[in-house]
Amino acid sequence: MGNRAFNPLIVVLLFVVLITFIIVNVRSDYFSHGKEDKVQDSKNEFSPVPLKLTRQFNAQGKFTPRTNTSDPAGMDLYSSLNLVRSDLSSGRTQDAENRLRDLLVFFPEDRAVLTMLSGLLYLTDRNNESKYLLIKLVTLYPEDIYARENLAFIYEKNKDYDKAIAEFIAITSMSNENVVSLVHLAGIYSIQNDRDKALAYFKAVYSKIGKNIISISLDPSFDNIRNTPEFILIIEEAKKQKSSSVLNVPHKMLIGDGISYH
Repeated sequence: MGNRAFNPLIVVLLFVVLITFIIVNVRSDYFSHGKEDKVQDSKNEFSPVPLKLTRQFNAQGKFTPRTNTSDPAGMDLYSSLNLVRSDLSSGRTQDAENRLRDLLVFFPEDRAVLTMLSGLLYLTDRNNESKYLLIKLVTLYPEDIYARENLAFIYEKNKDYDKAIAEFIAITSMSNENVVSLVHLAGIYSIQNDRDKALAYFKAVYSKIGKNIISISLDPSFDNIRNTPEFILIIEEAKKQKSSSVLNVPHKMLIGDGISYH
């Protein structure tokens, strides 16, 4: 899909909202089990060797978490995640990343830790590191739509279209209301010049969002199907819907600070 620029502050704030949601869901699960059940063996496929944060992978090509903690039993997952949220809210993204890398050593399969660190890396354009964690997330939690979406976006950005398609199709099989996946599938198939599949998904998008497809249709990824009769017909119908909805809006008259309808 076409590249779009986002305000970095807005992106961070949205990520903080997501983290808050994750933490709320983690808390009940965390405290419903003994802390000893949550502490996992630090000997796993992640190397515990401290590295500079600018280095992404170890000699074996594996993602390397940062660690400066030797006492896993002293790490409170829920409290640490709240500190991460506080760091991000205050703009201390490096501190947040450091905490998450420490947590990953002792909680290598924790869904919240993997989600938050992979999301932070994704939002800061470190896609190779993020991809490694997202693959792990999807393997451990195949129903995680958020992880699958981000993984699909990375595959798409890297032009690994077959893998992106596989992830987006998996998402639509779990949630047929996921319009984002339908839009991306239409765009990718259009880029691959598979017009039949591209138009099929484009029609599916139209059936769910109606006239709102007009702005989406401007994306350059649809250039290969833009002049087809089917595409043109959908846009014409969408424009008629938009025109009809405008005609049916009640007449508005501003009165002071309020609006009256008649």
